[in-house]
Amino acid sequence: MSSVGFITAASPQSIGLATQPPSAPPQQPERTRADSVFPPTEPAVRTDGGLSEEAKQEIAQLKARDREVRTHEQAHKSVGGPYAGSISYEFVTGPDQRQYAVGGEVPIDAAPIEGDPEATIRKMEIVYAAALAPAEPSPQDRSVARLAQSQITAAQVELSQLRQEERAALLEGNDEAGSPSNFVESFGRPEQENPYAIFDRALQETQELGQLLERTI
Repeated sequence: MSSVGFITAASPQSIGLATQPPSAPPQQPERTRADSVFPPTEPAVRTDGGLSEEAKQEIAQLKARDREVRTHEQAHKSVGGPYAGSISYEFVTGPDQRQYAVGGEVPIDAAPIEGDPEATIRKMEIVYAAALAPAEPSPQDRSVARLAQSQITAAQVELSQLRQEERAALLEGNDEAGSPSNFVESFGRPEQENPYAIFDRALQETQELGQLLERTI
């Protein structure tokens, strides 16, 4: 069984994507008069345990990204139904030491059903809808949708060929059933009939012959 995945890549504009812990801060140089005018950038976590404004903005963006990723992948999962696998997420640690999802993936079974084009069409219609379920499908999502559409087209061609073969076989069977040899085979076996039926038919033929002779005399 082949499968592809719906992937929500981590946005290059997202902040805090690095998973490595920050290195130890360098030693502060001696402050000059310029330092007094333009103080150094405030660290993400202040010594009093609070968060800087920059860190708070970063966390707000990470929370928004987390909601976006989870909503996106859940849309794939809900529509994909039995053909969608479990969601997997890519996480980063924010300044508050919490985990935020910045990417995700849902594997999807996009293999045709061998020997059953009608079932393949129904399955690929679900896969197609699942690929485009999110509000903003990714390039990978659109690629999966194109794959499903091509599978639908191939299955429709296969189904059309099968139906043509079935119609041809039916017409051929009807021709054989209506041939003279089959007619004789079906109706030319008086020895298998009920003896009373044979007598009735002979009597009827005799009466018809007598009526014909009366008209000709």
